[in-house]
Amino acid sequence: MPDDLLRPDEAAALLDYSCRTLATWRRRGYGPAFVRTEGRRIFYRRADVDAWLARRVVTPGQVV
Repeated sequence: MPDDLLRPDEAAALLDYSCRTLATWRRRGYGPAFVRTEGRRIFYRRADVDAWLARRVVTPGQVV
């Protein structure tokens, strides 16, 4: 497995969410982009997880 691919448990730990939350997000079309292999295994690319986090940065004083 390439170094930039994360298993769902690794991505969940990195994001401080549960694997179940990531699975729910995948079904609902939310969360970081993911890769589904022919064997239906799920992986997350580290760059996609980082980009997803970067889009959620809120600066002080910003209205959310």
